[in-house]
Amino acid sequence: MAEPYDPVVFDRSTVRDELWIAAASQLAVDLLTGPGRDRSEGNELLDWMRRNEDAWRA
Repeated sequence: MAEPYDPVVFDRSTVRDELWIAAASQLAVDLLTGPGRDRSEGNELLDWMRRNEDAWRA
């Protein structure tokens, strides 16, 4: 596994059923800066986040 450049990637993450779940905001940033289709997937996630703010902001 890889080590993050900065521990900020763990901010607002959670653990469910012994699995680390990344924060939606971190996932969006990772997708928007990734290769290939990642950018379009990041934009779709941002659209979902706008429509469902109560589901991911806590």
